[in-house]
Amino acid sequence: ATFGHLRTAIKDAKQNAFVGIDADRLTLWRVDIIQTKENQEVIVKEHKGVELHSFESVGSYFQETPTGTNIRIIVEPPPPATTGKRKAEDS
Repeated sequence: ATFGHLRTAIKDAKQNAFVGIDADRLTLWRVDIIQTKENQEVIVKEHKGVELHSFESVGSYFQETPTGTNIRIIVEPPPPATTGKRKAEDS
């Protein structure tokens, strides 16, 4: 399986969370972070890690069986679309 397959599976499992976002627009990051209540907010902001591309196989990054409850992958949606138009007060 590839990370492209994983993106599609995530999109299918979390349709409401990713309404209007195609699976190929999700960015996956490989991380190894101990999951605790204290660092929940910091995880996404400071621990992006290595970007996982659609064409790469999952096995090329994850050969070992995960132990513990560490976070291994972070899913990042694309930034909100902009129209390129300025607000009236910016003119």
